[in-house]
Amino acid sequence: MPRYGVFLGCFIPFRYPCVEVALKKVFEALGLEYAILENYSCCPEPVFTRLVDYDVWHTLAARNLALAEEQEAEVMIVPCCGCFESLHEAEEALKEPETRDKVNEVLARFGHEYKGKVKVESAVETLGRELGRIRELIQKPFRARVAIHYCCHLFRPGPEGDIWLKHDMTRDLVRVAGAEVLRYKLERFCCGFPAFQVDPEFSL
Repeated sequence: MPRYGVFLGCFIPFRYPCVEVALKKVFEALGLEYAILENYSCCPEPVFTRLVDYDVWHTLAARNLALAEEQEAEVMIVPCCGCFESLHEAEEALKEPETRDKVNEVLARFGHEYKGKVKVESAVETLGRELGRIRELIQKPFRARVAIHYCCHLFRPGPEGDIWLKHDMTRDLVRVAGAEVLRYKLERFCCGFPAFQVDPEFSL
């Protein structure tokens, strides 16, 4: 079993601590070995940081990845969709030797080096692989009809290249909890956050 390091990011500890509590309880029930990563920075925010400066994005993300490696995590689990997009796409970009070398020049000033050994994974993927065990552990089924906002950041293909994988895993996890999943036409639409920064009325 790989050693998991959980990257909580900024939003979850300060705005959605219930997600952190729930994730810990589920991991412990499943017997998954994990540690909460420490001393990290913002992921950074995936939409606007790249528009301002790609090098800053790569460097901040690489620092977080390097910290995970230093804390001996083999897989970085990311429960926040925005953090997942930023770190996953940075992970892919840093496979280019030129980009990684450029970033490591900066990180070296602070005693860090990104080696490309840690794998970035959405918490949806981690839990999706444990679907059978989760089904066995359900004690109080959640009997409700729910509509899911899947988060467009989840539609980033992994090595398997399947953009629907995390979508399907999310749906299956909700179903195994006991809920009925309702379909609606706009379920893949953006939540409106990027547009809200420039035109709140349009985003709403």
